[in-house]
Amino acid sequence: MRNKAPAGHNIRVNALCPGFIDTPFDAGFEAQMGGRAGREGYIRDSIPMGRFGTVDEIAEAILYLAPDRSAYMTGHALVIDGGESI
Repeated sequence: MRNKAPAGHNIRVNALCPGFIDTPFDAGFEAQMGGRAGREGYIRDSIPMGRFGTVDEIAEAILYLAPDRSAYMTGHALVIDGGESI
């Protein structure tokens, strides 16, 4: 018999994996990339959507994962990175 824990106990385990979001959290990345212009250049050249993600876009994903909208979803890493990882 297959072990169903934690899903068998009605516990869902998912991860939210955001890409570059224009917040103070990314200040360390900005410094490593040579300042704001370096980070914007990386995003323009390396991310297919060519832009930062927004806080609102990440909030929408959280609103999907937290309540029963995603009741049948478990063991998933939801990547929201403008296509950087593809």
